[in-house]
Parts: sequence; C-alpha cells; structure tokens
Amino acid sequence: MKWTGRRESSNVDDQRGSSGGGGGGGFPGGLLSKGGLGTIVVVLLISWLTGTNPLTLLQQTNIDSGPTQSVTLAPSPEEEELSHFVAVVLASTVDGLQAQLPGYRFPVLELFRDQTQSGCGSATSASGPFYCSAD
Repeated sequence: MKWTGRRESSNVDDQRGSSGGGGGGGFPGGLLSKGGLGTIVVVLLISWLTGTNPLTLLQQTNIDSGPTQSVTLAPSPEEEELSHFVAVVLASTVDGLQAQLPGYRFPVLELFRDQTQSGCGSATSASGPFYCSAD
C-alpha cells in the first residue's frame, strides 16, 4: 500500500514529546504521597477493617514517590514515520465513513509514551490501543 504523500488526519494528538509529573497518589489531598509510617498505618488500618491482606492493598495503591522532573523526549525517525502512517490510515477511515455517517463526531487519536490520563482513568502504553467513550 502506498501511503506516503496521502492526506493525514488532523485528529491526532501527539503527546509523546513530554513525560513525567507525579500526582497526589490516589488518595484525597495526596495523603499517601510521601509514603513512610503514615502509609503503613493507613494500609494496616484498611486491611484490618476489610479483612484483607495488607500486601494486596499495597500492590493496588498508587503511591506517588514525589514530584518528578518533566523530560522532553524527541520521537525517533521510526516513530515519526509510524505517526504519519497512523494519521494517513485515520484520514482514510474518516473519509470512508463520512459519507455514511454525516452526523458522527470522529474521535481524536492520542499518541503517548508510558501513560496518560483518559476519560476512563489512567491509561498505559502496555494496554495497547483502546477506545474510551468519555474522551
């Protein structure tokens, strides 16, 4: 399939250029963001109240290790070529569906590294392509 030189969709949001940042750790106000004794006490209290293994709670808790520095990562030439390919495929799909679905609002394709926030919560690159209706 010859795809170079064809129209690319403008519905591509490329978020691969930046990474980093830490949030509040999954608890209100960043209660567990520092870790340490407070984290242990809260996890033990919750496990005692619910009758669950504290190790299970620790594995499920998104504990932030503190603020991280934002880093800019330039896409490799291979990544650039793949992002252009994806934009051409998306444009071709939209062109094919536009006549059949005149009122349909086409989604925006987001490219990201590692993880991003979607309308359905945190999304990692390990999950692969997915659709979130809240986005």
